[in-house]
Amino acid sequence: MTIDSNLSQASEPDKIYARLRSVLEGGAFEIGDMFPTETDLCAQYDVSRYALREALKKLEQEGYLSRRRGAGTHVLSTKPNTGVFHHRVGSSGDLELFARGTRIRFEGCEVIETDAMLARDLRCDELRRWYKLEGIRYDGDRPFGLTTLYLDASRISAPNPRQFDHEPVYRWMEGAADLKIAGVSQDISAVLLSERQAEIFGETAGAPALQIARRYFDTGNQIFEIAITVHRSTDFVHNMRIKFDT
Repeated sequence: MTIDSNLSQASEPDKIYARLRSVLEGGAFEIGDMFPTETDLCAQYDVSRYALREALKKLEQEGYLSRRRGAGTHVLSTKPNTGVFHHRVGSSGDLELFARGTRIRFEGCEVIETDAMLARDLRCDELRRWYKLEGIRYDGDRPFGLTTLYLDASRISAPNPRQFDHEPVYRWMEGAADLKIAGVSQDISAVLLSERQAEIFGETAGAPALQIARRYFDTGNQIFEIAITVHRSTDFVHNMRIKFDT
């Protein structure tokens, strides 16, 4: 690997940061891959653990890596964060373009039942069973949203998370549950990143974020899907167009 000559006088953390970033951007890893352990990296690059941790911290902050206690370090992106994601919504067609123009990687699926607190947060009935899926949404290979998805478990069998890569989930639900979507409501809230969310984003717990909650209704005005997505406030803008009757 070639190191830029400008780094010859750089600090040890900066040097190992540049080398690891070059490896990530050079295609050695794919998104979702497990990154080597600190012990392996220290031995491979002959660096101190302090320098390595400083480099990994910077790569986290820039969105390349996700480091979580007990789960190790995973590759989130292989390209630098190049700007702000603008999510424009003015019609149902825009929602479909958003789903098909980005992708979401879900991890697992579990069945939950809403207790009083969760029902209040989701704005749905208590004691309802849902399939709960959690995933990361990407623009290309840049992560920009953390999504928690709830699907009405009384209408469908357990879904395969791979089905929702680029397809709007509510369109899949129409076929799987033999229903017709009639509308969607949206709440936008200012929130603070939880410790777990901050770890995934490479941010500090308590950092400001934007939460978008969407509830999908069928023709009987029953909620069949709830999607709650959290975005970093620093690189996400939600734009909504409103047309006036003339």
